[in-house]
Amino acid sequence: MVEVKENVRDSPRMTKNEKIVKTVFLVLVWVCLGLYLEITGPTLIDLKIRTGADYEEVAVAVSGRSVGYFIGSAIGGVLVDRFLSYCDLMIGICLTGGAIATVFVPWTPVVEVLWFIIVLQGTFEGVINIAGQKLILLLWEKKAASPLHILHGGFGIGSFIIPLISNPFLAVPMPPGNVTSVPNSTVDILTLPEQNSYNLTSSTSIIPVNKSFNFENEKKVNSIMYIKESRIEFPYLISGLLTLALSTVFYVYQAKGYKFTRTDQNKGCNGNRSTTFVKRCKTLINPATCARGRLLYGIEIFAVLFIYYFNILGGERILGKFIRAYSIEQLGFSVRDGSYINTTFWISFAIGRITGFFTARYIPIRILILIETGGVFVCSVLLCIFAGDNATALWVLVQPLALFHAPCFPSGIGWGDFHVEMTGLAITFVLLGGSIGGVAYLKLTGYLFETYGAHAFLYHVLGYGIACFTLAILLDIIGSQYGSRFESKKKSEKQLDQELDDFTETVENVQEKQLLQARSCADEGI
Repeated sequence: MVEVKENVRDSPRMTKNEKIVKTVFLVLVWVCLGLYLEITGPTLIDLKIRTGADYEEVAVAVSGRSVGYFIGSAIGGVLVDRFLSYCDLMIGICLTGGAIATVFVPWTPVVEVLWFIIVLQGTFEGVINIAGQKLILLLWEKKAASPLHILHGGFGIGSFIIPLISNPFLAVPMPPGNVTSVPNSTVDILTLPEQNSYNLTSSTSIIPVNKSFNFENEKKVNSIMYIKESRIEFPYLISGLLTLALSTVFYVYQAKGYKFTRTDQNKGCNGNRSTTFVKRCKTLINPATCARGRLLYGIEIFAVLFIYYFNILGGERILGKFIRAYSIEQLGFSVRDGSYINTTFWISFAIGRITGFFTARYIPIRILILIETGGVFVCSVLLCIFAGDNATALWVLVQPLALFHAPCFPSGIGWGDFHVEMTGLAITFVLLGGSIGGVAYLKLTGYLFETYGAHAFLYHVLGYGIACFTLAILLDIIGSQYGSRFESKKKSEKQLDQELDDFTETVENVQEKQLLQARSCADEGI
């Protein structure tokens, strides 16, 4: 078996300050991911308007991100393991591609084209996730848990900024009211209490006092009248340009030559190259390779991590995409308030991931993952009980749910790396579970919305919370068999050192005996 070891080139070698700077730029990558990937949350209703589709069809289109994520993770795992020294270039290219795809999203007239473009976004995201997380693991090694949390905290920051950018450009449906006579093409009407209705006719209207409204600018889509048309191409353009600007940094990093390389310890061995390649492939895909030769242990951990990420990323997709739609459809929030609750969700999400940066330093990862998933479980139960018809309960309970949910993703990678070696393909495998979960959960939630109504959303969240806590308990039970891989490694090194010392002592004793025998023979000869 070919053992592959990762190391950093002696020249040029990154100092601690340079590592911190690079980590900051990687955090900004995740900020941009939040900007251009989560923009579909606040603009979901507008995409529904532009494509003339229903919630289930738009949810399927948006789930294309998870399909692309599946593809990107598979490609990224192979590329990162094969071309480790080009991770910066991979990130730069994928940021550029993601930015271009984002600009085209609001211009797509049909859901099929929308699905394809979002698949491209997800593909670029998958490669970035593998390459970026691998860089963090290599930069900080056994201290990588906290940097991983702050890295993913960037996603939350971008996600709560984008609803604020998008809000001024969203379509506003015409609330119900009575229209007075219209002598010309404009009318002034007294302000009435703001409401929401999706069964409007052309004979109803409401406009703030002293504002003029031109009926020629009304947009009627699916029998709904809008007093403000959708202009979401502008926030999509803004997020795309910011992402494109950041991509140049990683082209520079690639050119400067701060790279990680792989050293084949059996490089000098003779043998057939094709046989060596086959052995290397088997080694890469063998769970025992990451679990220090323990095949069953590796299978158990990666199987449960796969399901864990299926649930975590699936839950993140439905919360980020449907919380605004649920608040408007079920609880009668205004367009503005729906955007605000979406924003506060992502603010709490960002705080949760940034908090994880500090908690991961002082709380063992095995305990931390139970605290986080336990909080998700409790919040999901309370949401299901109280937020079905209470807007205040939704406002209050969504915040701790986001707070506890946010660090579950990086904690999963940190937990995995604590027990086994998370190679590029290992990260790929567990993220494939997340991509499948994203597709499945969005499809299911869209179906529930259309078939049973918006209230079914809360039952899906409840199921997610129960699975979240249950899987974390199962992970800790499995991980308790062998504990930390770093401790095991130290024990193995101590055993090797002891064996080497014993061997050296034995050799010295044999040599000493041979020397005494030689002297004895020489004396007898004399």
